[in-house]
Amino acid sequence: ARDLFCLSFYLGGMNLIDIMQTDFRKDVLEYSRSKTKGRMQSDSVITFTIPSQAREKYAGGWIKGRGKLDFGYKFTYHNFSQYVTYSLGDLAEELNIDERVTFYSARKSFAQYASEIGIPDGIIDYCLGHSEQNQKELYEYYTKSPAEKADMAISRVIDYVNNPEKYKEYIELRSDIMMMRG
Repeated sequence: ARDLFCLSFYLGGMNLIDIMQTDFRKDVLEYSRSKTKGRMQSDSVITFTIPSQAREKYAGGWIKGRGKLDFGYKFTYHNFSQYVTYSLGDLAEELNIDERVTFYSARKSFAQYASEIGIPDGIIDYCLGHSEQNQKELYEYYTKSPAEKADMAISRVIDYVNNPEKYKEYIELRSDIMMMRG
């Protein structure tokens, strides 16, 4: 459960159902969020390079035949999801974390950290697979492709988590600037 949680975080907050349906044989991940498929006029495809930290999480034999993760769990996805959530709750308790920890917490944490280090909302939305209407700046104001921006954003968030001191001055400055606006 811990490794899946980290995998989700390293994949820009990817949902468990999408992780379980993904073919990990390639270095570049392309998927449409299961949650929003068929709800929008066009199903957005999220594309980014799989970070090395994510590869390390499933390199230990999780990938079987068609490139999908396989944990030898023979029950339904729903039961597996409940098992992962239950296990994360146990882990949180063991770590003395008072807040409720669910698989979704990886997604929320990714977005929070990305925001803290100043990654534009449109790029965060792209990584999370939010609707295209929130991603206008991705296409109009930047020269790099959305996938390149996602790669940079994910890399920077992972670096921030691994080296928070490196970003301390920037976060304090940004906080001071935001306080001036109010």
